[in-house]
Amino acid sequence: MHKFLLLASFAFLFSTNIFSQQLTDVINSNRPSFSFSPYNPGVGMMQVESGLMYHSKNLLANDVVIGSFKKIGLQTLFRYTRNSQLEFFGSVGLSESMMTINLNDETNITKFDFSTTPIMVGAVYRINEGSGYIPTIGFKGSAMYYDYEQVRYFGDVNFSVLTQHDFEKNWVFISNINIEKLIYMPSLSYTFTLIKTILPRLSVFIENKGELHFGDDNLYRNYFDGGLAYLVKRNFQLDVFGGLNTNLVEKEWYVSLGFSWRFNGIKFNNPVGAEVITDPFIPRNQRGRN
Repeated sequence: MHKFLLLASFAFLFSTNIFSQQLTDVINSNRPSFSFSPYNPGVGMMQVESGLMYHSKNLLANDVVIGSFKKIGLQTLFRYTRNSQLEFFGSVGLSESMMTINLNDETNITKFDFSTTPIMVGAVYRINEGSGYIPTIGFKGSAMYYDYEQVRYFGDVNFSVLTQHDFEKNWVFISNINIEKLIYMPSLSYTFTLIKTILPRLSVFIENKGELHFGDDNLYRNYFDGGLAYLVKRNFQLDVFGGLNTNLVEKEWYVSLGFSWRFNGIKFNNPVGAEVITDPFIPRNQRGRN
């Protein structure tokens, strides 16, 4: 009986409009939020999402400030859609960081570090097309080479469950549940993102992100951020966002400015029954139905 209910549940998810497609000639980007949508850029399309970020925080030991960490970096994501449900992606980062340790009131140690990480490759598979109270669901897996505050780890893997709800009046809710850095620094995290299209070319978002790092201290971090995205052209978007850690002692905050660019032209080989949206500036919650 339990096996039957499990199979029925999966069949229901897979049968919820899984073969219906809605193609759009307007860019669909994950920026500027940290969340990842189960929808892709468009069949056969390639997309670059890149941003410059400044990050600052205090270094703590037993809730006592022992120094500071500041970093400025450029993170770039490359996306390619193989078919209507499968997307491949890769990302690379460039950053310069400065870490200062306070030994006493008059002496400190400062170390500078240049890094080309994190480097990541992975894929997203969307299993259904949401309808009503049923969200669109996807799975994301990736392998990475990661640099954590100048301590390097090689060969880590991440897994995520992605969902997206599209509401009636230009509202979108995206959730990610992530298991990250399974080999060296395992952590469990979530990201909840609420997006509102306020003008045909302008959308805003607010977001909450939580991270639980497993280890001796089981460190938990909670972040709130927000920003906006402006659709310059069909295939080009600008964005800005900022956020902070709710731990006031840590005084962690960040700001980012970036863009998203889809290229190779808009040439679809439309499957039978596919709907093509030709409005160049449609609301965000109607973009990227591939």
